[in-house]
Amino acid sequence: MIGILGGTFNPLHNGHLLLAKGVAEVCGFERVMLIPTNVPPHKAAPDLASAEHRLEFCRLAAEEDSLFWPQDIEIKREGKSYTIDTLEELAEIYPDEEFALIMGADMFLTLHQWMRWKDILKCATVCGVKRKGVPSELDEYAEGLRELGAKIMLPETDVPEVSSTQLREMLKNGEDVGELIPKNIADYIYENGLYRKNQEL
Repeated sequence: MIGILGGTFNPLHNGHLLLAKGVAEVCGFERVMLIPTNVPPHKAAPDLASAEHRLEFCRLAAEEDSLFWPQDIEIKREGKSYTIDTLEELAEIYPDEEFALIMGADMFLTLHQWMRWKDILKCATVCGVKRKGVPSELDEYAEGLRELGAKIMLPETDVPEVSSTQLREMLKNGEDVGELIPKNIADYIYENGLYRKNQEL
């Protein structure tokens, strides 16, 4: 089974990667696709790095660990990136693979609000990540989804909380982010002047 971790990855950091690795280990995933979300230019936030830079973060992560499998599927697609569109496209490209969507607890609990969410349940196993030792509503919510025929995994991992917003602020202020972002990604960010004050991204 292949895990799927999507997000803006603005920037990609150790929290994302350790989450993916921990879940892959617990659930036995062969690889984890890293899929940066496409953001249309007119919707872009002032501090959002370009899609090309965010995809490169994923490629750099894959250079360090073969578990990671960068995908530009959402960046290539025009308009908003809906999960169901991505799953259906992946099913066409890799018809022999089974997929599992990896998501944090907060996102998992909003799944019923997603575009064509019942179709998502048909296309992939949904993997809602529980933090070790932290009580959550995931079990009850998961049971309701299972009653609809969904395949659900609820792995527990011990992953440090890292905020992309905080990281961008640290980078703007020239602070050291070496313990929060892989070295090759941090080097790329510095070399390209990303997230600096008044920097064109």
